[in-house]
Amino acid sequence: MRPRNGWTKTTSAAAYLLAAVFLTSSCGTAEGGGDGSTTEPPTTSRDVESVSKENNSDLAEKKACEMLTRNNRENLNLRKGEPQDIGTARSCVYMTRGSPIESIPVAIDIREEQSLDSFNEAYGEATDTRIEERRAKIQCSYGNCLIAIRVDDQSRVDVTATDATDQRRARELATRTARTVIGNLPRQ
Repeated sequence: MRPRNGWTKTTSAAAYLLAAVFLTSSCGTAEGGGDGSTTEPPTTSRDVESVSKENNSDLAEKKACEMLTRNNRENLNLRKGEPQDIGTARSCVYMTRGSPIESIPVAIDIREEQSLDSFNEAYGEATDTRIEERRAKIQCSYGNCLIAIRVDDQSRVDVTATDATDQRRARELATRTARTVIGNLPRQ
């Protein structure tokens, strides 16, 4: 990674690592298969300016960094995301704008083969909820707030925000991001 906007490689890498560790350990495993391989081509860091107008497009065609438009990111105060593949999920990690010390990571994971019911509660009990008419689960602990959003019976999209100093802030940002992502999901 190149330092940018005053970030050092160490600060940026540490923030991404923190988000990646939480994401891989709290989101469960895919049913079946199990080798962690994916047939999806690697994603690029190319910015996608708009999400398809037709929300009923297939989730399989979505890249995690396409789940938020530039306007969405600006409204959420997020920088451009960095695509990552974490296990079987297609992920995108964003950082809030601000100084490296104040900036917090926000991740979006597309989990095509993991249902809402397969959500792993290893880091505490998840609460069933509804966000914008979608079934979801929310789990906040240790400065992390994860919201799993049902897409259909076999898939979900997870949104995670991590703020070790203010879990309330992490929950608020995760909830705002989840609402935005839901507006860009295929219709139920």
